[in-house]
Amino acid sequence: MKNVACAVVLTSAGLLSASALAQVKVTPENFARADVDGAFQNVVAEVGPNRFRHDRSVIPLDKQPAVTMNRDTVYSFGVYYAPKGTVVTLPKSKDGRYQSAMILQNDHYIDQVFYGAGPHEIVSATEFVGIVVRT
Repeated sequence: MKNVACAVVLTSAGLLSASALAQVKVTPENFARADVDGAFQNVVAEVGPNRFRHDRSVIPLDKQPAVTMNRDTVYSFGVYYAPKGTVVTLPKSKDGRYQSAMILQNDHYIDQVFYGAGPHEIVSATEFVGIVVRT
């Protein structure tokens, strides 16, 4: 069983390079996948694969990666290689804050949301997932 925790780095796996991503012809059939690949690539370029980017305060309106960001939430986001048996462990908050982790499949599908501290197994239909932790 593999573990993913907020401070743990898994073995790096190759994501599409920016140049390879730019060469993909986007069609109505592959738009969702191309959109997620682009968002994943931006995060990987910023912090690397298998690592979280932690936002320590509310994201400014002009820097939000999605139009649905909450204005009262602190986010952590990472792109992870998630083979069968991958587990994300949410830490217990010292002050009892609400926390959840949303698993974004590489095909733009969210089918798992975890609540509360402890280990949670990721069941992924795609090789890479975005893990969005909201506090």
